[in-house]
Amino acid sequence: MRESILPPIFGEYQNQVKFVVQRTDDEYSSTCPSCGDMGHNWDNQRDFPDRCRWFLKGNPCGWCRICNNLFWPGKKEGARISRSQIQEWRVELERKQEQAIQKSLKSLKILNDQHPWVLWHQQMTAEQASYWSEEGIPRDWQNYWLLGYLAEKMVMHNGQSYRVPAYTIPNQALYSEGHRNGVLNIHYRLVGDIDIGRYRYEKGLRQNIFYTRPDWTPGERPVAIFEGAKKAMVVRARTNNDRLDIISIPSKTPPASLLEEISKTYRHGVYWCLDPDAYDNSREFASKCEHGRAVRLLYKADDWIVKHGITGGQLVDIIKKGELIT
Repeated sequence: MRESILPPIFGEYQNQVKFVVQRTDDEYSSTCPSCGDMGHNWDNQRDFPDRCRWFLKGNPCGWCRICNNLFWPGKKEGARISRSQIQEWRVELERKQEQAIQKSLKSLKILNDQHPWVLWHQQMTAEQASYWSEEGIPRDWQNYWLLGYLAEKMVMHNGQSYRVPAYTIPNQALYSEGHRNGVLNIHYRLVGDIDIGRYRYEKGLRQNIFYTRPDWTPGERPVAIFEGAKKAMVVRARTNNDRLDIISIPSKTPPASLLEEISKTYRHGVYWCLDPDAYDNSREFASKCEHGRAVRLLYKADDWIVKHGITGGQLVDIIKKGELIT
């Protein structure tokens, strides 16, 4: 995707948003003029944010799907819209969002029907499996998470397509009646040209919590939360502790829906273990959880184990001493 500018009709908001992308002939997306969404490293996580949508058809307006604010031409200069009209707009925009959700669910069903991640795991060579081992994930855990390798993954960057190798991490859904239950998404760790970014997710699917033990019931144990699936997997693989759940979020600024899901699910100790540069985020997120704690890490969790020699048990001891926020 190529960064653009808002259409002239929305020019009054141009200086309040970033990462504008033209999605269709009459739709644009960007950060939100009201609630922002500026914290991501967008080049690494996905191409651009899609928080606020700008619509040219019908009644031109912008709508943030997170804070639910509406933005129309002339609003800053005092142009007023009736409450009934605003409600009509919101109903129509929510209908469009529901259509997008149904499209996403259809894509997810197709993905699970095809289950390509199983083949990518089965076809891994010894050399490719050794990559995961060197990253801190032994072969038995590779088999458990069905980690794999894809020789060619097509990705878009700045309007151009590229085909690059990728290591694959299926984000498995919680087990159903003791059995695997498909995936929620697939994480791709791109190999090679870092200019196009290092990570991608399955197009059209939302990002989710990554459960290192999808066979466990969430909320039954205290939980340690990391930034990125690989960190969580390395900690899980190196930690012989069945009394601590370990999960991850996609980035240090996850969607509000994931934070809400975590705060509602985990109530027996919630340890936020984000990367060292995101300690303030850990404190903020911990403040929204029952028995929330923020853990200050000296290094990224996987690097601390693989490159600096700390054991899983030692890391768990550090996690338990996290600063109590709530």
